[in-house]
Amino acid sequence: LENTEYHKHLAVKVYNCHKRFRKKRCDQNHDWAVADWKANACSLRLCPHCAHRRSQILATRTQAHLLGKTGLRYAVLAERNSGSLQDGIRSLWAAWTRLRRSVKWKRKVKGCIVALEVTYNREKRTWHPHLNVLMEGVYIPFAELNQMWIKATEGRGRTSRIQAADEGTVFELLKYTDRKS
Repeated sequence: LENTEYHKHLAVKVYNCHKRFRKKRCDQNHDWAVADWKANACSLRLCPHCAHRRSQILATRTQAHLLGKTGLRYAVLAERNSGSLQDGIRSLWAAWTRLRRSVKWKRKVKGCIVALEVTYNREKRTWHPHLNVLMEGVYIPFAELNQMWIKATEGRGRTSRIQAADEGTVFELLKYTDRKS
C-alpha cells in the first residue's frame, strides 16, 4: 500500500490494525489475547485480519441458506498461469461466461456461487487466477466438466477438482471475498 499512488494513506490504518488486545481467561484458567474489534479494526478489505473476519461472517450467512440442499458440488476451474494478472483475469472471466452460456451447463446447473482466487508463483513470476465454484444441480462427472471447461477456455484451462460440497466448502469458497459493511 505504501507504494501505491492512491492508497498510501491506508497503509498506516492497516499497520495499526489489531495492535491492541484484551486478555481473556476461560473456565479452565487458560489465558489468551483477543483483538478488540470495535476499537482496533481498520475494516479495509486488504487487511488480512479484517478480510478474514468479514469472510467468516459472509460464509456463516451463506451457509445458512445452503443447509438441507442436495446436489451441491464444489469445483475449481483454472487456466494456465499468466505473466499479466489483468490479462489472466480477463481471460478467465471470458471463459467463465462461455461456460455458463453453454447448453450442457444450462441443462445441468441450477445455480452457482463463484469466487475468484489468485495465487502468485514467485519463482516464475506468474499469476494463477482460478475460480472456486459452488454449484447446485445434476451431477457432472469430472471428465465431462473438464471437457466443458477446456472448450470454454479454448484449450487453456483444466478443472482442478470437483467434489461433493460439505460444511467447510462455503468457508473455502468465500475466504477471499469482501462484504460491504
